[in-house]
Amino acid sequence: MKDILLFFLVIGIHFFMIEYPLRHGRVFRAERIKGSIAGYGITAFLDSLFCLIFGYSVITLGILTGVFFVFGVVNYFIYRFHGTPFTVGEVKNFRTAMAVAGSYSFVMPLKMAAGEAVLLLCAVAILVFNKDGSFSRLYSLGLLGFFAIIVFLSFFSPRPFVKKKLVIRSWEPVIDRYGYIPPFLRQTVSELKGPMEKPEGYDREKTKSFIEDQVFIEDQKTEERSSGRKPDIIFILNETFYDMGSLTDIKADRDVLENYRSIEGAISGRTVAARIGGGTNVSEYECLTANSMDLMSHVATPFNVVNLNGANTVLTYLKSMGYKTCATHPGETFSYRRNVAYPAMGFDGITFGKDYKDPGYYGHRTDYITDSSMYDNLIRWYEEAASGDDPVFFYGLTIQNHGDWNVNPEDDIIVHSGRDFGKYTRIVNEFLSCISLSDEAFLKLTEYFKKTDRDVVIVMTGDHSPSFVNERDFRDITGTDDLLKLCSTPYIIWSNRELARPAGCETISMPFLLPVAFEAAGMKLSPYMDFLTKLRQEVPVFPGNDEDVLPEEKRELLSRYYSFEYLNYSEPNVTREFWLV
Repeated sequence: MKDILLFFLVIGIHFFMIEYPLRHGRVFRAERIKGSIAGYGITAFLDSLFCLIFGYSVITLGILTGVFFVFGVVNYFIYRFHGTPFTVGEVKNFRTAMAVAGSYSFVMPLKMAAGEAVLLLCAVAILVFNKDGSFSRLYSLGLLGFFAIIVFLSFFSPRPFVKKKLVIRSWEPVIDRYGYIPPFLRQTVSELKGPMEKPEGYDREKTKSFIEDQVFIEDQKTEERSSGRKPDIIFILNETFYDMGSLTDIKADRDVLENYRSIEGAISGRTVAARIGGGTNVSEYECLTANSMDLMSHVATPFNVVNLNGANTVLTYLKSMGYKTCATHPGETFSYRRNVAYPAMGFDGITFGKDYKDPGYYGHRTDYITDSSMYDNLIRWYEEAASGDDPVFFYGLTIQNHGDWNVNPEDDIIVHSGRDFGKYTRIVNEFLSCISLSDEAFLKLTEYFKKTDRDVVIVMTGDHSPSFVNERDFRDITGTDDLLKLCSTPYIIWSNRELARPAGCETISMPFLLPVAFEAAGMKLSPYMDFLTKLRQEVPVFPGNDEDVLPEEKRELLSRYYSFEYLNYSEPNVTREFWLV
């Protein structure tokens, strides 16, 4: 009996080794009993399984203790720097993580480090005290069965402890409610089922019939809805381009978005990212495909899990009008498998960091090419692509503002906040300095294209907020828990010709951004782009699997969109005509 009781105690230590760092040292705060039972049950199931396979011994439990301890520490840094904790899908991002790891400072706060050390010492003390303890594999099998029942009740019963659909735009409230371990299992099961979940009430034939009807209707009014303009389009997805002033009064010694706010004739607003504090590839996917992440796991990396060969995307629409398409990213070719995803989507010309001429850097941030340097190279490649008469779509993903933001010495910091953010003040100042440089570089880009004879539209938005804004300690300082503010980034649409501001574009989800730009430029819209326009006017921000908050008529429209998205994913040939002009 003593051995079993001590085994239960060791399981509890393993459970806390995982949960303690992600709860910012406040394990008992706002913790729901059912979520804790589920998390403990999963941990106990794993420990019992290993004891059944390898036998109960101090060596088996010692190895498990080491694994849980290391995982807990590593997961803390993944959550802190990436904005989301570890999930199974993140394994495919290992090389990407290693490519940027050098810019981060891997120092755990004293409270969390001490807590993990105490848990480790307690586990070692128990194992040493009970070094000769043992029980038979029959006991292990019985314990495994007992904990399997707990896991079943928690996740797979008709009334599970843990919701079947977890809205994870931010992990913070989910971890507060359930801890980390139960949502981790939910996400793992979701990822194993496939990248996209069939929407509730999906009817293939009704969706197909709607598409055919919509194509016919749009064909009747093709000449009514636009001027047929075909401008060159430059779309900049700007790494961590975020307005901290939307959260709180930062009292900076300069307006870091001065040019963004003052460029004449531009359309500006906010785009809502699917995640807070991370998820560049998610924003790329939503913008370039016009697909919402609502049917996918919000922690998935789309380029890793979605087969984009033959997929219909924004490029499908543009190429139907004769556009050349180019893409550039001043980072590694393998990051998020962009070297595979970009050509699969149909980009004709693709360049990465290794292709850049005279790359520039900001201070000691030598892992990240500046926006200004990227724009210089983009202009060079744009001029080559625009040498003929065909319109050009050029996509650029920047990297200058990537975290961490405590790399430069004080002499290189150009913007200072007049507010005390405690341990974050140094980070905030470097981040604001990066944003100021982005703002200046964008003005330079528009000044260049003012002088060209070609019709040009430039679209820019931030991909997500910086990871530190979602840390509990920072949110306590700013007093902000507004998820919309935490995941909204500034966007701007500028042209050297006239633009018409579309209705209902002040705050929009990422998939609507390029369709808004097409509409503002007076381009001929495909049936699908026209449908997205109508959807945006009714549902400008996707609810993230929480569509019950919408009125019934808006839910029906959103349901139609989800059905189309699923058919577009599963049978792109059936939906292709919907994209074409």
